[in-house]
Amino acid sequence: MKEQSLSLMTAKKAPASPRILRPEWYTVRISLVPSGPAPLHWTMFPFPYLSVVSPDARAGTEVYRLSVRDQDQDPGRDQHVPQVHFSLLEGGDGCLEVERLSGLVKTTGAPLSPGLEYELKVQAEEAERGEVISASVWILAGLRAPQFTNQSYVLRVEENTAPTHTCSGDASSSGDISSSGDTSSLGDTSSSEDTIRSGDTSSSENTSSSGDTSSSGDTSSSGDTSSSGDTSSSGDTSSSGDTSSSEDTSSSVALLEAVSFQRRPLTYVLLLNPGNLFSVNQESGALSLTRSVDYESGHHIHALQVRVTEEHTRLSTVTEVVVHITDVNDCTPEFVQSIFTIDNVPETLSPGTSVLQVLARDCDSGLNSDLSYSVLSEDFSVSALGVLSPARRLDFERPNHGYEFIVIAEDSGSPPRTGSASIRIRLHNSNDETPVFSQDIYRTFLSEDAGPDTLVAIVHAHDPDGDGVTYAITGGNEERNFLLDKNRGVITLRRSPAPALSGSEYILNVTATDDNASGGPHPLSSSTQVLVGINDINNNKPVFTECPQYSARAHVLENQPASVSVLQVQAQDADLGLNGDVRYGLMHRHGQDPGFSIDTITGVITTTKTFDRERERELSVSVTATDRGEEPLMGICLVTITVRDQNDNTPRFENSRYQHFLREDTPVGTSFLRAAAHDDDQGSNAAITYSLTNHSPAYLGVNPTTGWIYVRQPISQTSRITQQVVATDGGNRSSSVELSVTITNLHNQPPLWERSQYYTTIPENTARDHKILTIRATSPLGDPRVTYNLEEGLVPETNLPVHFYLKPNRSDGSASVLVAENLDYETTSFYTLRVRVQNVAAVPLASFTTIYVNITDVNDNVPFFQSSTYEATVPEGAEGGTTVVQVTATDLDSGPHGVVRYSLLGDDSGDSQFFWIDPVAGSILTRASFDREQKSSYLLEVQSQDGTESARPGQQGLPNTEETFSYESKSSFKPEVP
Repeated sequence: MKEQSLSLMTAKKAPASPRILRPEWYTVRISLVPSGPAPLHWTMFPFPYLSVVSPDARAGTEVYRLSVRDQDQDPGRDQHVPQVHFSLLEGGDGCLEVERLSGLVKTTGAPLSPGLEYELKVQAEEAERGEVISASVWILAGLRAPQFTNQSYVLRVEENTAPTHTCSGDASSSGDISSSGDTSSLGDTSSSEDTIRSGDTSSSENTSSSGDTSSSGDTSSSGDTSSSGDTSSSGDTSSSGDTSSSEDTSSSVALLEAVSFQRRPLTYVLLLNPGNLFSVNQESGALSLTRSVDYESGHHIHALQVRVTEEHTRLSTVTEVVVHITDVNDCTPEFVQSIFTIDNVPETLSPGTSVLQVLARDCDSGLNSDLSYSVLSEDFSVSALGVLSPARRLDFERPNHGYEFIVIAEDSGSPPRTGSASIRIRLHNSNDETPVFSQDIYRTFLSEDAGPDTLVAIVHAHDPDGDGVTYAITGGNEERNFLLDKNRGVITLRRSPAPALSGSEYILNVTATDDNASGGPHPLSSSTQVLVGINDINNNKPVFTECPQYSARAHVLENQPASVSVLQVQAQDADLGLNGDVRYGLMHRHGQDPGFSIDTITGVITTTKTFDRERERELSVSVTATDRGEEPLMGICLVTITVRDQNDNTPRFENSRYQHFLREDTPVGTSFLRAAAHDDDQGSNAAITYSLTNHSPAYLGVNPTTGWIYVRQPISQTSRITQQVVATDGGNRSSSVELSVTITNLHNQPPLWERSQYYTTIPENTARDHKILTIRATSPLGDPRVTYNLEEGLVPETNLPVHFYLKPNRSDGSASVLVAENLDYETTSFYTLRVRVQNVAAVPLASFTTIYVNITDVNDNVPFFQSSTYEATVPEGAEGGTTVVQVTATDLDSGPHGVVRYSLLGDDSGDSQFFWIDPVAGSILTRASFDREQKSSYLLEVQSQDGTESARPGQQGLPNTEETFSYESKSSFKPEVP
């Protein structure tokens, strides 16, 4: 369908006037746009598609007509009909055919089998779009029982529907079938629940099953079969027979219409009719009520069976009719009382308080009985349950000292029905005049450091009844800073303990209560608010509330460029305005780069350099938070930032090469040499796996975990084996060294060591050129001379750089191990030295031994402070024991050597006598209360001291110490009193 347009003319009505005015006309153009092609739809009726043909029908006899239309096409209007081609897909046994253009089903002239039902599968194809639909048509060669226009019926009948006057053509029931039993429980057998009346073609069971299931006659029985050559040739839906009736079908419940294929008169009769509530017109099939039915007093569902019988042939069909009786709103709500009365209701009753409950009933069901209440009064309200309560304050002084009004109950039917009752409420007089304050709100201001007995405000209230008034603070005084004289209304600050004011404002709720001298059920009261504004002073320092958790969240990955965000800190300051506005900073030693910076506003800590975890595994940063008061206060938080590992180190072997001599008869499985590598990374990045490069045959093997090299196959057939030992870490970084194994015969042996391994322990302050060990090896050959060589290492633990050297002793053929450079326990605490000895022969042979040197710690490190100067503030007037600042020192030594204790050093100024320091934690606390006007700052010298005698030169048996300075200033305010 193409886009079409529609033009309408409309007139605007002229206003009423003595003069004659012409109407104003407007043109409205409406465009109609198709939503898309509509699918085809079969239009034959009824369903299923049934027809009959005489077994003796001549060729070309019209049996049935197929027809289609677009699904959204209005069948009542003359519209374009698409070109459709009809065809027979299968069935008919060659006896029936379908005309391509007209859709007529005709006989072909081939003999028809009497009593046989032919199922034709037919198809309709829309020529333009190629859309195809199909259906089945059943053609019976012979007589067919009548077909109801619906396979089953579901009806809805409103209660109180007037019965139809019966006449001789009505049949209320079959004479041979009893209707005993309750049928209200029968199920609904239809999907359509519309009330079906004359002309309704909706069907509840759109199935494609063929044939009638309730025919009472044999299709071959005697009867008039004059339909030969003159059967129904189309899907005509008109029923056969005379459908006239003495009863007006428009007043019936439904029209149960059937089709006679033999075009014979039909007779309708009720087979199942519980309670004889219904009747059916024998001629028209109009179903009617025999009496009025009440939903509230009877069954709601009635199951009927109706049989239609064709005259002469006596063929019949039975259908089921389910009738639902629906409720109508025919009951008016009725209150249990026509007048509800209650006396002695206090006029002081609060709005919303229940006064009484009304109750109405409605005999309908469902929404028709769902009641809602309303009142014709602005002074009262009613709940959904009928509970009446005051909507505003009651007044005894009104006329008749009470209230009278109407309450209405309305159901939810359509249209709704209402009932009403009268409400009478009589009041009881009481003392109903509350005290009245001189001001709605009182406002005043105090300094945060206001002292005891300070006047805050005076409140005053009078009682119109002339009663006496007393006052009380009923809210906002949880800290009990304020006192109120109950008779005079004077508000002051408490005397003891001293008041502790905080925040920007206090809102005091003050209540005035009369003494009920004028009489009444109880005293009356009223309330006002006293707003006490607090002028802030800087008496709170910033506090890092989450400081203990920061170190667990602070970390940075090594090798990352600068400007990486590490952590955001936050400090809270209880003061207001600039006194509570915090700025952040970092505290560190002068000239030292902490490696971090902090945003002074947001508290975000970022890196200023690239870190190497192998050099710095963690760093301590002192973060400061300082407010912006005239004399600022500062809080400090110590954060430990962990440097996380990245796989940036390749495994390093302890030796640059490995050489060994093996006898040719060494058994398979013998472990003879351990290749060891180190990786400075951490975790899986430092986990090393050992392997050997390919060698054929594979004489040697290596333990992938320990690095021990062992004999894998007999070695007597070779004289030298050279392979690479490979060490690979968890990140697939690897390195390798050469492994050279010389195979010796049984008679030519390398030198023999007195010990296969040597162990010694020395302190880290062992002097250079000091001998720590003597080693010896002998040659079993004729020439006893041997030479010693300390193998070159590749890591600090294997003597790189050189910290040890060998000195041969020619007198006894031994060698001494001496210290070459100063040792440092904090750098390397253990050494593994590999020594090679070789004999003097035409073919020199060598053997190896390992020396394990354990380094012990000495107290050679000073406990240094993280900052060379600490600055802190203390509130003026703060009590003794107030924490001022915490200092921290670090000692790199281990065990007792690294235990740090703190102390304050005395000086000529005597400042230290007013403070003391926790010797373990480093917290500095006050010993006295300070007065800023007498002295505004103090300078303290703090000493850190480790736990044992120093090993540093010149200490003369004393421990190591370091000093720093702490500068304390006082704020010009008095502290809070706990």
